[in-house]
Amino acid sequence: MYAWKIRSAGMITWVLLAATAAGLEAQDRASYAALFAYQVDRGAEGEFATGYRTHLAWHRAKGDTLGWYGWFVLTGEGAGTFVDGIFGVGLRALDERVDPAGDLADAAANVNPYARPVYRKLLRRVPASSATAILEERHPSRFLEVFHIATTAAGAERLERLVQGDAGPRALYAVMNGGALCEYLLLVPRGSFAEFEEGRVRDLLHGIGDGTTVSTAAWLFRPDLSLLSLDAR
Repeated sequence: MYAWKIRSAGMITWVLLAATAAGLEAQDRASYAALFAYQVDRGAEGEFATGYRTHLAWHRAKGDTLGWYGWFVLTGEGAGTFVDGIFGVGLRALDERVDPAGDLADAAANVNPYARPVYRKLLRRVPASSATAILEERHPSRFLEVFHIATTAAGAERLERLVQGDAGPRALYAVMNGGALCEYLLLVPRGSFAEFEEGRVRDLLHGIGDGTTVSTAAWLFRPDLSLLSLDAR
């Protein structure tokens, strides 16, 4: 609702452009994600979980409003790896993280003794090829079926176009940093193992073409190793 009137076509155009720019800026603010993967030391799973919960408590005490997800990789390459991630943020939010030095120090004391870093990836959401925003909205599914795709420039164009089809709930992310050029993660929410039988995404991915590799994995969401309850920025 507005308390003033627009008196000219020029002003109408300016307002419409400003509103569009504001919408695009808001979308941009929520278009990025970051993943951090760790290989937990054999026999130290309990100590890792306890230390990671302590580290999440540090984030909560600092008033960190970034939503931190935690998953364990159940199948595929990297089975047994712990992955944490943040979704639905802008790049500025990554620059303005709460007390980075204190974060590193707390992780060094409580997490690093029990795990080794595997990878860190910065992701950009591909909105036109995505049909769910459960991670951005902080409503995770029990499982994620993860398709790791490495392709060519031409294959990337085909991938983004193909996934716009009737592929069901899914979200496509391009790897901006921390991986190969033309690398993607396609995340499909699953509520149970039975839902992995649904194969529309797999059928579509066969059409990307030569020069493409696709690997699959199942990630199990761990609410006890996640921090999603604080208000988003």
